[in-house]
Amino acid sequence: MVNISVDGKNINANTFVIPPMGLSSSKSHMNQHAFTCEIPKSIIIELMSSEYKQWVSESKDDDVRYDEPQDELGQAGYPDIDLVLENKVLTKLTFGDYLVRELLEKLIENNKPNQFKFWFDEITDCSINQDLVIFEGVCYSK
Repeated sequence: MVNISVDGKNINANTFVIPPMGLSSSKSHMNQHAFTCEIPKSIIIELMSSEYKQWVSESKDDDVRYDEPQDELGQAGYPDIDLVLENKVLTKLTFGDYLVRELLEKLIENNKPNQFKFWFDEITDCSINQDLVIFEGVCYSK
């Protein structure tokens, strides 16, 4: 379903944890790593369609409140999720920033704390091809 590599080596996705709060105070005592996460577009659509629609609804309310779209997604007219996944900038903004935690939590089973090795911090970039979204980011280990 999802392929995660840390520093170029494939890892078991269940060793990758999405912490409930940011790592800001812990980072200075941890080791930084680069990661990639490959996710089929079809999986993102299946898992995130309802969350995306809810987020769009809330964002449209904000746009009305401020009399203009608040980001690139609003300026693009809030396209359907499959069209978002065809645009690198909108994919990064939507699933690499706004909804990243919700997406990763649905993809990764974090039910065995003794197996945690890598803690998610942020998505820094993404690329897209016909079938996949490939996120790049930063994670940490103890």
